[in-house]
Amino acid sequence: MTLWSKSISSELSGSNVDVLAVSPAFVASAMSGIKKASLFVELPNKTARDSLNKLGTHTEATPALTHALQRFLYTHVVPEAIFTSQMGSQMKTSRERSLKKKST
Repeated sequence: MTLWSKSISSELSGSNVDVLAVSPAFVASAMSGIKKASLFVELPNKTARDSLNKLGTHTEATPALTHALQRFLYTHVVPEAIFTSQMGSQMKTSRERSLKKKST
């Protein structure tokens, strides 16, 4: 996604179009099924505001500081196999909870 965003940004240089690939972590929303913000879960309005603040100065952004910390840990500290397993488990649990909620 980063390379694509940078390529599009370069292609559109000088055309008054800003390109920003946003890579947040978890955001409390109906889509994620997370209802409350916490240390590592941001509110949608804050994520949008922080992202828009980077528009025009970046081609990629991880808007929240805590999300940037998570991203750094997952890309530079935690082995990929552990990260993939952990994220897969979280997404599966979230999906199962959502499907259960829809069926009731």
